[in-house]
Amino acid sequence: MGSLVRDLQKQAMDSSIPITDLLRNAYVVAKKLKIKEFEKWTNLELNGYKDNNVPDYRIIQGQIKAFNPYYGWIPVFIDNTKLTKALQIGVITQAISEIVTLINTSDETLQMKHFKWSYLLR
Repeated sequence: MGSLVRDLQKQAMDSSIPITDLLRNAYVVAKKLKIKEFEKWTNLELNGYKDNNVPDYRIIQGQIKAFNPYYGWIPVFIDNTKLTKALQIGVITQAISEIVTLINTSDETLQMKHFKWSYLLR
């Protein structure tokens, strides 16, 4: 069992190992060692958060922009602070593989069109 954990530690230090592979291996280790909390976390990262109970690091802040055919993407200004804040903050519930795909197919910015704002508006 020790070698399984040592292998996982080595993989975690190796930047060439894809995060999805690392998480799958971590899930196997958690399952074998019966570490329920770690098993639950790796499973949620691999498959996505179906409910609104996401970790803080999955709550992001962005900018509200609209596409103008003459000027491209332009900032949107809303004269309501609470609404602006609610629209600028999003919760990422997707599986890590979807996030990696978004990052790898994006140019200079990461654009996400679907957030779970209900999490922040309750």
